[in-house]
Amino acid sequence: MYPRASVDIDGVLSRFVESFIRKANELRPGIFPPNYVHRVWHFEDSGIPGVDKKFVNSVWEVIKADPFFWANEEPYEENVRALRGFIWDERVEVFYITARMATGGVSALEQTIRWLGGQALMNARTSVIPVSGPEAKKQLMELLQIQDSLDDYAPTVRGCDTIVGHRAYLLKQPWNQAERESEALLVVGSVEEYLNKVMEDR
Repeated sequence: MYPRASVDIDGVLSRFVESFIRKANELRPGIFPPNYVHRVWHFEDSGIPGVDKKFVNSVWEVIKADPFFWANEEPYEENVRALRGFIWDERVEVFYITARMATGGVSALEQTIRWLGGQALMNARTSVIPVSGPEAKKQLMELLQIQDSLDDYAPTVRGCDTIVGHRAYLLKQPWNQAERESEALLVVGSVEEYLNKVMEDR
């Protein structure tokens, strides 16, 4: 069996924050300024006037009606490029485990496969597995005996870090700065750095 590694998609490979902000500005033009930097996990905690829980929920309703929301996300080019080279050069199984939901009547699985395929991030050693929420990722990592994982959500990394024989890494992003500064988590600055760790751990 090949070594197994997991890579999250939103916030790691794809620019979810920018996609969300674009929908929010379509709903209420200009509510997020052009130079906005997202430094919290929940948008309602951003401190921007008018961006409260009710407004965030209304943005999610717009997202849920869009059949191409996940498929149309922009990539983090550097991270995608590093992973693309890795999956075609190294004999490692890569799992994309995502907590995305269906939107516009199109499943998260279909949209995600379309997006990954468009980025040349799919081959015979890659798998896409949608889960019901971030908390389900840990259970799947254990079940599949995945040795390494990368995520931008600190609670997911914290949970996976308790798996025996598993190394969970947090991708450095502005919205997880508080956790990076207050918790003893394994942190990497890029997908390339994570993949180097994966190969070191083999």
